[in-house]
Amino acid sequence: MAAPMVEGCPPTSWAAPPRPVWGAREEFAHRPHNFLRGCKWAPDGSCILTCSDDNTLRIFDLPPPPGPPPGAAPSPVPALRVPEGDTIYDFTWFPLMDSSQPPTCLVAASSRDNPVHLWDAFDGTLRGSFRAYSHLEEPVAPHSLAFAPDGSQLLGGFDGAVRLFPTHRPGRHCQERGGQGQRGLIGCLAFSPTQPVFACGSYGRSLGLYALEGGGALALWPHLPAAPTHLCFSPDGNRLYAGGRKDHHVLCWDLRRPERPLLALERRVGTNQRVTFDLDPTGRFLVSGDTDGFVTVWDTLTPPGTGDPPLLPPPPALPCPPRLRQRYQTPPATWVSPPGHLGPPGCRSPGDLGVIMSPPPHPSLHPGLPLLATASGQRLFPAPWDSDEEGTDEDGPPPGGGQSPTALVVGA
Repeated sequence: MAAPMVEGCPPTSWAAPPRPVWGAREEFAHRPHNFLRGCKWAPDGSCILTCSDDNTLRIFDLPPPPGPPPGAAPSPVPALRVPEGDTIYDFTWFPLMDSSQPPTCLVAASSRDNPVHLWDAFDGTLRGSFRAYSHLEEPVAPHSLAFAPDGSQLLGGFDGAVRLFPTHRPGRHCQERGGQGQRGLIGCLAFSPTQPVFACGSYGRSLGLYALEGGGALALWPHLPAAPTHLCFSPDGNRLYAGGRKDHHVLCWDLRRPERPLLALERRVGTNQRVTFDLDPTGRFLVSGDTDGFVTVWDTLTPPGTGDPPLLPPPPALPCPPRLRQRYQTPPATWVSPPGHLGPPGCRSPGDLGVIMSPPPHPSLHPGLPLLATASGQRLFPAPWDSDEEGTDEDGPPPGGGQSPTALVVGA
């Protein structure tokens, strides 16, 4: 893995749409109907981790400066490929990962009917497994994962329960923590960066806040408008953001006054797919994709408007080229763009940085550089009228499903 680029880095600016730095498209086109499920920068910013529908984790190194000229984004080759045994539910970096200390370079991944695997991010060897079983002694896999900030514990979200695994002792040993009173699968988890508490969201449309040492819920929101699929704490630990499936808002709570949401950030999610969002290191800017294929940024320090909860509008319109929307009917890809220059470019409305693809993009902000990575893609199924006896339209997806254009974009 390459060392992160730090010197000569311009400050993050949202004054203009980002430009593409590099993108991986051909890498994801080797398997038919493949698409990306998400991407995450390494904690030290040296590389980026992706997950795709071919049940493979890939790690791409951050390209060295000065980077390619505008319009000539190269297609990188992954430094590492790690195949899993079945559909990958969730994946996450070890929080203390430092590429100068190889023992800390670890990735945890959960896949269907398999133990949670802890992979070496340098050579792809298996460093440990965390196994969970049902009351019938059948192996079960968590649908969500989260490390404690100090890396000493790993949380997994199961059906109506959260289990805690000590990372120094891989194996079967675990304890139940949180999830009491929350029905359905725990589909998302997040640790507070400042306190020993964590949040978990269930498919039963509930959200809970729990202490790591155990006990009941510190706060419980049992009747959310949608099932949460992604959670994020602000860097100071005072705010909690939650976005759900088939929902039109990312909700924000001030945990010092958790009775009602503090803000609502409008975004369109029209499917059950997990659509992620990310906060910049200062906690001021929130970036999210949507199922229209757009990436939007909000300034969370902007005074909200009216409504219950108060609606936070996107910032003023950004400069954008004449073409307002671009779609690419090509194989999957991965791109990297610096904030202020995201690509492929395009703007839809005030605050929309650009459109990456028609499927929902999953953004990830670099922890130290003005770089925004997005991964996009989704499964498509043929309409019933496309599967008659006369055959399928050549322009539609093949019977049994297909993929929409997929891209990992990194820009500056």
